[in-house]
Amino acid sequence: MQETTLSLVFRNDLSESNAHASELYASLQDLEDLSSVERRRDNDRNQDFGASLVVILASPAVVALAKALGSYVSARRDARLVIKQELADGRTCEVEITGQPTNRIQKIIESLVVEDVR
Repeated sequence: MQETTLSLVFRNDLSESNAHASELYASLQDLEDLSSVERRRDNDRNQDFGASLVVILASPAVVALAKALGSYVSARRDARLVIKQELADGRTCEVEITGQPTNRIQKIIESLVVEDVR
C-alpha cells in the first residue's frame, strides 16, 4: 500500500503555532490508521518544540485524518492550517484551511493522496 507524506503547518504567530501543533499532535496520536506523526521545527534557529507536523498515511487513513483536521479547525477558528505535500515530480501542493470547515477538507486530502500515487 502506497504511503503519502503531508506537512501540516500553522501560519499563526510562533507561540500560537506551537500551541496548535501540540494540541493537534496529541489528537492525531489516537488515529489508528496513521503510519507516523512527528513534530518538526520550521526553523532550526527557533527554540521551540516544532510548529509543524509531518504525517505519513496510507489511503485508509485519509477519511480519519480529514475528520480530525475538520474537528480541530472547527473548534479553533483562529488556526491557520496549511496542508503541504511534495510530489514525486518536484511540485509542491499547498492548501490553507481556516474558519468553519466543510467537507472540502476530505476532498483536498483525498486529491493530494491520489495525485501522489499517479
